[in-house]
Amino acid sequence: LPLIRVVPSGIIHAQSGQRLEISCSTPSTSKVPKWSTKCNTSLPSGIFQDQFGKLIFPALIPCQSGIYTCQVSNQGGSVSEDVILTVDLSKPIINAVIDKPHQITAVEDNVMFSCNSNSIAADNVTWTKGDGNPFPSNIVQSGTKLIITSAAIEDSGMYNCTTSKQQISVTSLAILRVIRPPIAIISPSTILEVTAGLNATVQCYSNTSQVAVTWTRADGSLFSNEVTNGPGYLTIINANSQNTRRYTCKIRNIVGVDQVNLSVIVIFRPLPAITPTADLIVKQNEFVQFNCISSTSPATASWTFSDGGSLTDRHIQFSNGSLIIQNAKETDERSYRCTLTNIAGSQAISASLTVIVRPLPAIIPTTDLSVRQNGFVQFNCISSTSAATASWTFSNGDALTDRYIQFSNGSLIIQNAKKTDERSYRSLEGQVRLVGSSYNRGRVEIFHANTWGTVCDDDFALVDANVVCRQLGFARAASTGNGYGAGSGTIWLDDVNCKGTENSL
Repeated sequence: LPLIRVVPSGIIHAQSGQRLEISCSTPSTSKVPKWSTKCNTSLPSGIFQDQFGKLIFPALIPCQSGIYTCQVSNQGGSVSEDVILTVDLSKPIINAVIDKPHQITAVEDNVMFSCNSNSIAADNVTWTKGDGNPFPSNIVQSGTKLIITSAAIEDSGMYNCTTSKQQISVTSLAILRVIRPPIAIISPSTILEVTAGLNATVQCYSNTSQVAVTWTRADGSLFSNEVTNGPGYLTIINANSQNTRRYTCKIRNIVGVDQVNLSVIVIFRPLPAITPTADLIVKQNEFVQFNCISSTSPATASWTFSDGGSLTDRHIQFSNGSLIIQNAKETDERSYRCTLTNIAGSQAISASLTVIVRPLPAIIPTTDLSVRQNGFVQFNCISSTSAATASWTFSNGDALTDRYIQFSNGSLIIQNAKKTDERSYRSLEGQVRLVGSSYNRGRVEIFHANTWGTVCDDDFALVDANVVCRQLGFARAASTGNGYGAGSGTIWLDDVNCKGTENSL
């Protein structure tokens, strides 16, 4: 509602023949105030209102005594204030004029009302509370002024200023409104998580009344899929990645401004991925780690076997989505499933583990085969543990001739058996030998993919040499070094790291 100020106000005593001007104004609207009498909307003859809202009596006469009303209006409504005019031929003219009779202030601010007579000096000026109660300790009268120190909400109300002269008194009314500066509050929280594709609404409000609320993006960019509606509501429609940002709510009232930020996080359904790979191949007793991560929004991971069974104590899960197996065994070779969950939903992904165990060779149909001359011969060399590459030689180490056909599946075929084929054969995959000056010392070489190759000396220590010697039938290694040259062919092994208990390199 608009504020209204009438000067002089209250009860006005005037002498006949005097020129009198009563000002009516408002800071709340540009509309000109409207004067009327209590009983008629039009003014009596001899009284007029100027373009600024001032009521003018060029020469007062007793019949002009009465009640005059000033009314001001804006979009919030209308307010009015009455003045009582008495025209007397003999009594002195005295008025009570309050400077700034309508004031709004913040809690703990200081306020002052000043009251004077605008005609002749008054004998006495007295301030009282409109409800008749005594002033609290923070309100005192000093001369013609009423001083309110550290205003409190309870100090809101009406105050009367009474001026008197020769037993004539005039009272004017002052109105004080004490309000708190606003404190901006966001409900339900200043951090909002919303699922992608859904709508979300928050409200910004204050602990005070009559406030204006505005929402903006904190970076100043324009709204896209956001709308403001109702008393301080912000709604995000069909949330997407661009809504993961900060928003600012600013609240104003007549005594202050406050603002608070809202952080919005748009949560997408998790999109799981396994690192370093979803199909991991390790050697027996090696360390295994699968990392289950979301490439969209953060999510909580849980691991199970792919058939739904729970993991055992051998399998260690961590809150960051990792699954660890300290020493891989053949029984760990199976499929695992990671399920990622957040407020937007769940999504699962599978990972497989293959544990390579030292090959255990077997010959089928038999290791001792008898056939007729010119008969068809087939030996199949297979591993009864993990898959392995097979290569065939004569048992004395000599390479096979063109009569003998080897296949990548480990088969050895002789199309037409002859008497000269009657001998012992051996699969060399993974076998080692010493190439040097004697039978028990030399450069270590290993057979792989039908070819002899070398072993790099990086990190190769006595514990690794013990494994080589044991594979060759010795008890242990005496020493290790690199005194027999680099050799030739492919370096099949590098950074060898034996525990010392293995049966083969």
